Amino acid sequence: MHRHLFHFILLMLLSLLSHSCSSPHTHTIQEAEGIMDQYPDSALSILEDIPREELRGSQARALHALLLT
Repeated sequence: MHRHLFHFILLMLLSLLSHSCSSPHTHTIQEAEGIMDQYPDSALSILEDIPREELRGSQARALHALLLT
């Protein structure tokens, strides 16, 4: 029983840590992706406003670069 509780707590902590380590602009990038088809100029403007040096993680940088192209 204690072992399952320990694993559950460890999983929750890792989940919280991984979420807090994501890029602060992840939501903005996803927003730009959502409007890309209908409003490409607005999406481009949103993406260009994101400072590249503030993107954390390879996934955020890759998605940002992909959407810019």
